[in-house]
Amino acid sequence: MSHNKFQQFNVDKQGAVLNNATTNVNSQIAGQIKANANLKGNAANLIINEVTGSNRSELQGKLEVAGKGANVLIANPNGITCNGCSFVNTPCDYLKPRGNLFWITRLYLRLR
Repeated sequence: MSHNKFQQFNVDKQGAVLNNATTNVNSQIAGQIKANANLKGNAANLIINEVTGSNRSELQGKLEVAGKGANVLIANPNGITCNGCSFVNTPCDYLKPRGNLFWITRLYLRLR
């Protein structure tokens, strides 16, 4: 598991990459990227991005997991806007605004 804390977490229309690579890989969004040394050779199965600041997250483009695919949880108690967002190399994506958990699979949104 990789648990990351951010003051703010947004994805613009150009997209963003979560580096889960244990070797150099080719990303759809960023091209060739180097292995993530912080993983110490072990890719995460779950990536948690927790927002600790006071602004909602704006997801407007692709969010890609580079390297080994991983489930992604974005937790922001201030809310999450998904306007044109999509996910690459993620078996399941979770958006957690406030107290509800939204589960996105194949771009269907269900309250769970």
